[in-house]
Amino acid sequence: MPPRRMRFYDRDLEPGVRLFVRWVTERDVVSYAVMLLVEVDGIWQTVVLFDCSHDDRNDRHRYTSEGVKGPAETFHFGTPSEAMNDAIDLIKKSYGRMIALWRK
Repeated sequence: MPPRRMRFYDRDLEPGVRLFVRWVTERDVVSYAVMLLVEVDGIWQTVVLFDCSHDDRNDRHRYTSEGVKGPAETFHFGTPSEAMNDAIDLIKKSYGRMIALWRK
């Protein structure tokens, strides 16, 4: 079995908006977390989290602007690698809408 490796990166999508990605690989991605963060009064807050930490399901957790994590919703039925890449693409394309909903 190949060794497990953890990797991560973060990328500013615009000032005060950040994409953070962490994943673990063996041969392919075995777990991941993709987060959309927004800076409010100098503090980074989570808007949405995509992960596969619940029985190998690919889930989305929406947060409230008060920092309350919502229940897991199935996001994707593919492999962790496919779901991670789709979550990254979704955040890049839709982060403005996600943040607007989070602020309500």
